[in-house]
Amino acid sequence: MEKPAVSFVNYELEKFSFQRNQTDESEINIEMSISTQTNENDIALRKITLNLTLTGAVSSEIVIAGIFKKGDYPEDFENTNALHIIGASVLLPYARSILSFISSIDGKKPILLPTINLNNFFEKENP
Repeated sequence: MEKPAVSFVNYELEKFSFQRNQTDESEINIEMSISTQTNENDIALRKITLNLTLTGAVSSEIVIAGIFKKGDYPEDFENTNALHIIGASVLLPYARSILSFISSIDGKKPILLPTINLNNFFEKENP
């Protein structure tokens, strides 16, 4: 069995804010950004931080970071676009779950993040 190019170590919720806006608007706009940091003490580790900002019917910011470890294919680990896609695909379900849970505890309809085609998103970000 082949080893993965990147292994997921853990994640942490760095920031979360949520507010329902008093508006007739029902649409929610989503902005997403992602960044990568190298661990100075262990070059086999990367910290990938996903930042989601929601506006419109709600105002919310979710910042979630994941730690990823290099596998046997260092070229995949150095490809920032591939690393961003991998990081976002792992971290988005955590952000989706946290937002859904928090937004449902006031008895109103929970906010569900849609599925995002990350390949298309990062192609637009990095032409």
